[in-house]
Amino acid sequence: MEPINLSINSQLKKINNKTASNPGNPSNHNSYIYGSYQCNDCNDTGYVLSGSGLDMAATRCKCLKNKSIQRKIKSARISTLLRKCSFDKFDSRYYSNKIIKGGSHSYREMAEKALDAAASFVHNVLENQLPDSLLFVGKTGRGKTYLAASIANEILDRKPDIGLLFVVVPDLLNEIRSTYDNKNNTHSEFDIIDTARNADILILDDLGAHNYSDWVKDKLYSIIDYRLQEQLPTVITTNLLDPPSMDQVLGERITSRIFQLCRVYRMMCERDIRLINSYEDMLNVFSKNDNLNDKKDKNDKIDNLNE
Repeated sequence: MEPINLSINSQLKKINNKTASNPGNPSNHNSYIYGSYQCNDCNDTGYVLSGSGLDMAATRCKCLKNKSIQRKIKSARISTLLRKCSFDKFDSRYYSNKIIKGGSHSYREMAEKALDAAASFVHNVLENQLPDSLLFVGKTGRGKTYLAASIANEILDRKPDIGLLFVVVPDLLNEIRSTYDNKNNTHSEFDIIDTARNADILILDDLGAHNYSDWVKDKLYSIIDYRLQEQLPTVITTNLLDPPSMDQVLGERITSRIFQLCRVYRMMCERDIRLINSYEDMLNVFSKNDNLNDKKDKNDKIDNLNE
């Protein structure tokens, strides 16, 4: 009979060979969707092979730490759409050069400040330095989630061993509620909240999307206050535009903790980016924002969009 560890190694070697020789195979979920592996060390198998022959050994890959988080919180995943977000694709032309009413900065300057803060966050994480936690504030479709997802993607692509949790707040709360109803649930309310509290990096998307009960506020406070006390890197997005709005929905305790924890960046533009679907719409917005009237410049814009 083949030794157990050698048998496992043989199977892992087959998996590695198979996925390496055919990365476009639909059976390899990550390579099929993204065109590449999420972890290049193990080719998404979870184990790294070293040595050869009888000396071959399989060791747990560092990326399993992040997979462990995803097992504990089912909603802890970046969707296929958001996995495409990156700093390189962030287009400041959606944001006008007009000065914001009552302010001293333009819409574009505010967006670029937020982009710089996001890039600085990633840089500090990669350099093993403590980054400033971030709060992106703005109406729906202003680029908040895009920047938050870009942060997650940049970090996971370059440092897959880090325990990063990206979760949409309503989904997280629904998952906590489900632990009360489903007796077959493998993870408890404590498991889910503890995972969110202790993640190396926590990204909470869409905070304040609904009116919150006292039960919800208690859960959120537990997570945010813990991360403040332990100074753990956190990114939050919200469509609550000012402290009074946050107080009303989240309560003063949570609002106070968020402002202690995070630097605030407002993301504002005159139109919902998600509603600008066609090239013609984008061209009109970009031309208006850049004050371009020359036909050649407009054609150049179309060429840029198609690159």
